[in-house]
Amino acid sequence: MLGSAFSALAFSLMFLYASASVDKSTALKFGDDGYSVISFRPNMSPLAEKFSFCVWVNKLISGTSPVAFAYQEDELFIYDHGKYQLFGTTRTPSRQIPMSEWSQFCGTWSLASRTFRAYINGTLADTITTSSGRKLQMGGTLVLGDYWDPNSKRKTGNHFGGEMYHFNMFSKELTSTEVAALSADGLCTLIPEELESYRVIKWEEILKLERKGTVQDLDMTTGCQIQLRLEVCNEELSGVQAKLQEAERKLLVKEGELNTTKAELEKAHVQLNETKAELNETKEELEGELNTTKAEL
Repeated sequence: MLGSAFSALAFSLMFLYASASVDKSTALKFGDDGYSVISFRPNMSPLAEKFSFCVWVNKLISGTSPVAFAYQEDELFIYDHGKYQLFGTTRTPSRQIPMSEWSQFCGTWSLASRTFRAYINGTLADTITTSSGRKLQMGGTLVLGDYWDPNSKRKTGNHFGGEMYHFNMFSKELTSTEVAALSADGLCTLIPEELESYRVIKWEEILKLERKGTVQDLDMTTGCQIQLRLEVCNEELSGVQAKLQEAERKLLVKEGELNTTKAELEKAHVQLNETKAELNETKEELEGELNTTKAEL
């Protein structure tokens, strides 16, 4: 009964994940030909005074120069190993992104705080203070897969050639708790509902843009369905273990009650034997008195 209920829940959740977020569950593989990019000019005005971004990257090319994405060239970009540049200042975080392993890079900033915070897999890796009054420049080109679009300029030595997933930008300086929530379930993490209204640049819309070079889709649905099923199975197992522990607790209580009852019965049995012995003794005394009386008569 319990297992079938959890199985039904798992199926419903997997169907919901597969149907409601089919675009969101697609990653991109950028070719290593030096021309594979997605380049566009988004409306960045909501991000001028505060923004956050998160992106999952899988570094596949060795070296120190591959750029995962760049906005207005050196206004904002990150290398695929985690080094980044903001407002012309280059920084190296305390942690780096390893080869052939999905990792999430997030950045948060606002004009009010004048602080840019870099996170890798939900953990703070670096902070810098920006100049007073410095805002994000408007009207720039956002390039995924390189420092600039090599198809409109010249080929760079910064082509990404790796895999990318869930690049989103928010018109909000996310808190550390909100950043952590965006990687809580790894690659299968969905955008919390309370952050949706702040999402200005959306991954599912990026997937529909023109692609140059060789940029291929990677289906992430199956892996997330398996992870979801494992989570449901673990939850079901936890429920069964909790019921087992409760049953064991009740059994111990019953055993205690039984032992108490057994002890009481043994005590009663001893008392009964004592009473029986007393009665036999009294009987013998009465019989002796009776025999004496008969003899006198």
